[in-house]
Amino acid sequence: MKEKNNNKFLRSKKIKQKILKITLGLIADKGHDAVSMREIAKKLNITKPVLYYYFKDKNDLVKQSFTEVSKKLMELRAESSKDDLSLENKIALLLKNHITFFGKTPNAAKCALKMMAAPEHGPLKTIADEIRDKNQAILKQTLLKSVQKDEIHKSSAQDMFHIISGIIEHIIIESKKGTNFDSKFHKRMAKFLCAGAVKK
Repeated sequence: MKEKNNNKFLRSKKIKQKILKITLGLIADKGHDAVSMREIAKKLNITKPVLYYYFKDKNDLVKQSFTEVSKKLMELRAESSKDDLSLENKIALLLKNHITFFGKTPNAAKCALKMMAAPEHGPLKTIADEIRDKNQAILKQTLLKSVQKDEIHKSSAQDMFHIISGIIEHIIIESKKGTNFDSKFHKRMAKFLCAGAVKK
């Protein structure tokens, strides 16, 4: 009985993941407003009630699709904020992880750009703001730790935050275009940032 329930749970989880992936792809191609629950169901060859079994409405489905992608990005950001790394290595790893992630998942880059361009009061903008705030909090915390360790001055941490955020946006834009970054790009950027940082 327990094994049967386990199989049912795994099958249900697999179906949900497939729905999230297809939704993300459709939004990446057409945009949030142009995609309907009917179209998503048709693409998956399921009925609309199946979608509503997993998600309460379209906004819930879209939010969970973007949250799934964001979760992976947050894991990558957390990995690059480990205390045993130098600040330069943390920045290099953060940039490298973004290049790898968006290079392997171009739909995520397309969706990220659509979120950035979303209307100010739409549901996509709310989702985008939540995800951005969570991701930025990790970066701010990493830089704050470097300030507390006297590795960089507070003003440099603020400048680095803005520059790193800009580089990440550049990575997203270029990934959407299919640009391949050279293998040393992340290290050069990290070295450049740390060399220009005021220590005291």
